[in-house]
Amino acid sequence: MEESRKNVIKIGAIVLCLLATIVIVVIRMNSKRGPRGLDSIPPGDIVLIKCENKQCEAVYQMNKKEYYTLVDEVAARMPNTPESPPPVACKECQEASARRAVKCTECGHVFYYDEKLDRCPECGTIE
Repeated sequence: MEESRKNVIKIGAIVLCLLATIVIVVIRMNSKRGPRGLDSIPPGDIVLIKCENKQCEAVYQMNKKEYYTLVDEVAARMPNTPESPPPVACKECQEASARRAVKCTECGHVFYYDEKLDRCPECGTIE
C-alpha cells in the first residue's frame, strides 16, 4: 500500500512539472520582446542595420519595432530558428541578409550586434 502511494505522488509531481513547463512555454511564446511585448517599444526607438550581402553592405537605421516585427515574421516561417534573430530583407538589395548592428562610439566601426560581444572588434572599446 505504501509503495502505491509513493507512485501516485511521483506521478502527480511529474504531471505538475509538465503543466508548469507548458504554462512557461505558452507565456514565452506570447511575450515578444520581453514581458510587455512589441507594444512596449517606444515609437522613436531605432536600431542600426547592416547588410551581410558583400555586393551591398548597406548600413541604415530602422524603427526598432518594425525591425523586431520583421524578425518575428521571418522566424515564424522558419521551423528551427536559431537563438540569434534571423536576417531580414535589406531595404537596399532586398536580400534576406540584413542584421542588427552597432556603431563603435570610439572608432565608428559598424559591426553586427551580439549580446555576448561587449567590445568593438576593431579597436577593442568596451560598449
